[in-house]
Amino acid sequence: MKRNKVTYRTPNPPPVSVDGVSADEAKTIAETAAAEERTRAEKIIGPVLDATQAAAASAMEAAAHAATQADKPTPRLDALEKWKNVDMPAAMSSLTEQIQSIALTPGPKGDKGDTGSAGATGATGPAGAKGNTGATGPKGDTGSAGPAGSAGSKGDTGATGPKGDKGDPGTNATANTLVGTITLAESAVIALSAGVRKLTVPLAGTVTGGNYLLFPAAATPAGYALHDAICSTAGQLTVSLTAPLLAIGQNYSIQCRVVRVIT
Repeated sequence: MKRNKVTYRTPNPPPVSVDGVSADEAKTIAETAAAEERTRAEKIIGPVLDATQAAAASAMEAAAHAATQADKPTPRLDALEKWKNVDMPAAMSSLTEQIQSIALTPGPKGDKGDTGSAGATGATGPAGAKGNTGATGPKGDTGSAGPAGSAGSKGDTGATGPKGDKGDPGTNATANTLVGTITLAESAVIALSAGVRKLTVPLAGTVTGGNYLLFPAAATPAGYALHDAICSTAGQLTVSLTAPLLAIGQNYSIQCRVVRVIT
């Protein structure tokens, strides 16, 4: 790490003249003391370029040092003793003011240090406020019909309803049952003699062994008579009737109701 260079400026002290000590000798003593003071200051605040005032601050120490020199004549020691009369508090105050006014010159910007490692992840912040409800989107297409569900279980039997009123006396409906209607018709391609004829016509609902009666829907023409109706094959009915002579080209048509009789 670079240390700032300190400029320490003090005014040159005036020549000192003490009894028994010349001005040059006093100056030498003061410079020696200033050098020592500068050394101590450099250990604290860095290089000192001008330490003239430091000599005045350390005059007491310089005088004591000169007094210990045995080879110096007694008048010189007496002169050094007189340095004790120097106003040291004032000298030290001046030195303190000079130190406080030292101008620090910043050095050049150092190289960028290594990037530090990422810090730990901070705690999760509180949940934000609930946002406004968005607009309703358009209605989607109707989906295809799903498969039919399985049949449900049989429900419970309902409660028995109240008994109905007694009905009117009925007739024996099973004795006579209308089966349907048929048409008995012939058209003579050749001459047909008078007599009994048998005509077979289809009629749904007829069963083998049943008893059937024929009822003309209108009065039969003269010379015609209806006889029996027999079911030999289910779904067909054979009717016997008497008809007069039919010449070529003549025809007849008789519509009848068929009733089944249960005996």
